[in-house]
Amino acid sequence: MKKIGQYIDFQKNKLRKKTIDEKTIFFLFNKIVKEMYGEKGIENLKAEKYASQTVFFSAKLALWAADVLVNRQEIINKINGQIGSSEVKEIKNYQ
Repeated sequence: MKKIGQYIDFQKNKLRKKTIDEKTIFFLFNKIVKEMYGEKGIENLKAEKYASQTVFFSAKLALWAADVLVNRQEIINKINGQIGSSEVKEIKNYQ
């Protein structure tokens, strides 16, 4: 038989581990792209995949991709700030 304290600690840890789905990451990525680059950014940049704490995006032009990669840490910080935890570690161009 388990002690009540062990059960409570287990439940607390279970609540702390929140899973962030791909749609949430894509929504935040698009929101931040719109803040940073405006409507042109939304037209030219698209989140494609989220796996292993990495957001993969595509860009219509290499110039847009390069700009996102230059500003990747700022974008990562903004996404993680909105989530409240370090869910995103990297942003890469999806090819």
